Amino acid sequence: MVHEDGCTDQLTRPDYVEIDGPVGTFEILPASTICLGEEIQIIVYSTKAVTITADYRDGNVEQMNAVGDSVVQDTTIFTHTYNNAGCFVPFILLQDFQGCPFAIDSAATVCVIAPPNAAIAQSDTIGCAPFDLGLADATVPGDTSLASWFWRFSDGDTSVVQNPVHTFQTPGLYTIDLLVTDSVGCVDSARTTFEAFSGAVADFVASDTLACSPIDIDFTDLSTGPAVLEWEWYFGDGPGLGDSIQHPTHTYLDDGRFTVTMVIRDVVGCTDTITKQDYIYLRHPEAALEASALLGCNPVDITFRSTGTLTDTTITNYQWCITDSASNLTQCVSSLAVDSIVMPFSEPGNFLVQLVVTDALGCPDSSEVISVSINQRVVPPPLSMRRVSVESDTSVSVFWEPYQLTDFMSYVVYRTDPNGLTVALDTLRDQLMTQYLDHDPALDCSQNVYCYQVLVQNTCEEFSLLSATPQHCTIELTASPDLDAIDLAWTPYIGFNVAAYQIFRVDSYDLGTASFIGSVSGSTLSFTDTATFCRDSITYRVMAINAADTSEVSYSDISASAPLHSEPVEPVDMLFATVVNDTFVSVEWEPYTGYKPDSYYVERSIDGSVWDSLGTFALNTTTFTDTAVAVDEQSYYYRVFAIDSCGDLTPAGMHGRSILLTTSLTVKDPLLNWNHYSQWPLGVLNYEIEIFNESTQSWELIEIVPGNVRSFTDNISRLNQSTYCYRVRATEAGGLSSQSLSNESCVTFAPLVFTPNAFTPNGDGHNDLFRVFVPNLRNAELLIFDRWGELLFRTLNLDDGWDGTYKGQHVQEGVYVFLINGQGEDGTAFTRSGTVTLIR
Repeated sequence: MVHEDGCTDQLTRPDYVEIDGPVGTFEILPASTICLGEEIQIIVYSTKAVTITADYRDGNVEQMNAVGDSVVQDTTIFTHTYNNAGCFVPFILLQDFQGCPFAIDSAATVCVIAPPNAAIAQSDTIGCAPFDLGLADATVPGDTSLASWFWRFSDGDTSVVQNPVHTFQTPGLYTIDLLVTDSVGCVDSARTTFEAFSGAVADFVASDTLACSPIDIDFTDLSTGPAVLEWEWYFGDGPGLGDSIQHPTHTYLDDGRFTVTMVIRDVVGCTDTITKQDYIYLRHPEAALEASALLGCNPVDITFRSTGTLTDTTITNYQWCITDSASNLTQCVSSLAVDSIVMPFSEPGNFLVQLVVTDALGCPDSSEVISVSINQRVVPPPLSMRRVSVESDTSVSVFWEPYQLTDFMSYVVYRTDPNGLTVALDTLRDQLMTQYLDHDPALDCSQNVYCYQVLVQNTCEEFSLLSATPQHCTIELTASPDLDAIDLAWTPYIGFNVAAYQIFRVDSYDLGTASFIGSVSGSTLSFTDTATFCRDSITYRVMAINAADTSEVSYSDISASAPLHSEPVEPVDMLFATVVNDTFVSVEWEPYTGYKPDSYYVERSIDGSVWDSLGTFALNTTTFTDTAVAVDEQSYYYRVFAIDSCGDLTPAGMHGRSILLTTSLTVKDPLLNWNHYSQWPLGVLNYEIEIFNESTQSWELIEIVPGNVRSFTDNISRLNQSTYCYRVRATEAGGLSSQSLSNESCVTFAPLVFTPNAFTPNGDGHNDLFRVFVPNLRNAELLIFDRWGELLFRTLNLDDGWDGTYKGQHVQEGVYVFLINGQGEDGTAFTRSGTVTLIR
């Protein structure tokens, strides 16, 4: 509280005032959603309340009394039906005996759904049984969509489709009920009625159902039931109405099977339809005619036979009519139930034959006209043969001119074998066929000649004369070997005049591989092919050309042969084999003068038994230089062969062998040894021994020894050089100029020491220096020692002598030791020592 002077004070008394009014809760059944017209319950649970007021929020308020007990809970039930759709939140007010109110709030909402308004739409209300009634759901949905439909018909059937079609089978008054349910289960129903009547039953009959056109057929209405007021007829031979009277007559113009339909409408409006499938069958018998022959030669009997087909009746009459094309006169013969007739033709001519048949219903039909030609019996003229040609060892093609007359029946091909036996091969029925292939595994065209004729047979079965038909005979070719050539010979073509024979090389009977090589006159029956290659087999074929028509040709069989070829017998001799420049070997051979040389083939051996190829050389080459050799280590054999145009080698001729020279030192003189140069026809005349003079830089002849000598000791040469190099030159005997030079072989002498045993270094100009002379040394060193081993003098030039001093001072008289170290010209180490006496 606040005093007037602004002072404030506050007093609080806990639980000083007690308020004890009514309390409670409520629930709504069913909860949330109901259909319009459905009842809800509000159940109130309260204590201390003496009155309870329910406000349904749709404008309706209801009040009920309660016990008002403060301890025991009271249950009060309100029942209410909403008359309008919508969502409502009911309100409950409690009041105790003191008049204290208590409002119970709730979030519970009651939604009232407007149900569907069921309705039925139907196609008809009356009809003729059986009647298909179309029904449609015309229901207006409420607040939610429709979920299901249930139809009940008073004839006991039901349906659950939305828009059914129901058939009422029998007359009567029927009720139709529809029950619709929406998605929340709200339902509504509707009812309608339908009355079915009994109508007339359609039926009819025709005056004829099996006949032949054209025909008028009467139709009679046989319908029963209520009186018929209207008729519609469909006769099956046109798209529109046939007629609209009760008993019509219809004209059918064509044969066929016709379906007839009648539609009636009676006095009560009912219609009925009857259809008779393929009710009218109109047809004629099918006349057809065949003859045992259409061609003949007088006199001849020909049988004519009916070949027509029947399905539902029999033929009662056959009429055979023959018209002579020349006179145009017709004769007819009738027979009852006989389907064939034999007619004689005694005169030649062309005749037309037709058959007319009539069946048991009197329906006729005429066959197609067939033409019969009767010829006068004559022998046909002989055919003109064109050619025959060998196609393979077992096949021959035959060609002829076609038969020009109209009485052709067949060709007959005849063959005559080498034994003169003539046989018929085949009969050909096609007049336009003018060729025939005689393929017979028994034929052997490579060894035999076959002759052919073709005869013609006319329709009178007369043949042209075999004796008047020219024969055409095949060509048989034989190829025979000759020396580097092949000889061809063949039999003449018989049947036409041959202008020329052309000769071809071939791979087979396939003409695509043919290569022309020559031509001879028609009177020549041989040819020699010289353009052959060695022993290669060649196949040939000969073509004969018709002098009267060059497009007409005949081919022979094929024949193969290989030329004869003689192997060469003349050998090729090697003239010489000589070492050149102590490096390689050069060989030369005599030119080959034998038959058809082509090239040379050279071989080398180190032992004369096993030979290696050095290659092939052109015919204009007679020399070869072999650089793949070691002339100081090995002697080599060489031989040469000529190769002819067929690749054959000549026999081995005289070989050539290089000379291998070796040298060695005896006690004091060089020893030379060499191999014999072999296979010169008359042997070796002599050997010349040569040495190389280093001073003149030339080779000098030392000695000439006989051809049978193989060694030489040089005790002649006295050259001032450490190495002696030698070579040997062999000369062919018999006055021939061939020579063979050996390799170069050298020997080097060992060094020789020349030393004085004393010297006098007194300045008198005589023997003042100690010098040593050692020839054949490549380099050297001279050393002087005293008796105690002290080195007093050293030089690398032996021409420099020792003057008897040591460090510029004269040494004493006495004996001193010298040592010589060096390398000989042959590369060997050299050492020599000794003593020398120094005298003043």
